[in-house]
Amino acid sequence: MKTALAKQLRYNSAFENAEEYDLWERATRAGWQMTMYRGVVTLRQHSNQISSRAATQQQVLSQKIRQHAWQHLATVIAIQPAWIDEVIKIREPIFSLPNMDSVDLAFTALLQTTQGEARTIAFDYITQSYLRAAVVMRVWLLSGVDYIKIWQQFCLRSQN
Repeated sequence: MKTALAKQLRYNSAFENAEEYDLWERATRAGWQMTMYRGVVTLRQHSNQISSRAATQQQVLSQKIRQHAWQHLATVIAIQPAWIDEVIKIREPIFSLPNMDSVDLAFTALLQTTQGEARTIAFDYITQSYLRAAVVMRVWLLSGVDYIKIWQQFCLRSQN
């Protein structure tokens, strides 16, 4: 990230313990482009790290940041606010069943406007979202909805 942009954006104290995530989201909106690196990373974990001590706070703040990012996307591409609400439900700490038709529409709009590395990142996010919908609290058994099958159908459609 360019020094001038970093100085302009600064950390937002309202997102304590999730400052970097907020900064990256705002930097992206300001035009900064990142390169995706798929290297192997070893993480050192200990009980005193922020992600352990402030896990709940980080989840709440991360959800707000995701919401800001999706709302920004709605201003750039044709994504309806109701679709965004359904996408956001997938990552809520207390899972509520999203309308997967609306989620599909949001993800389709996103993929139609991306290419190259951005499309790869978007597709990874979409895959994680479908898997989360399928796994969290064994939703596919509780709701009778087969999210894995929906994801597979989405993948087939998005290749066309």
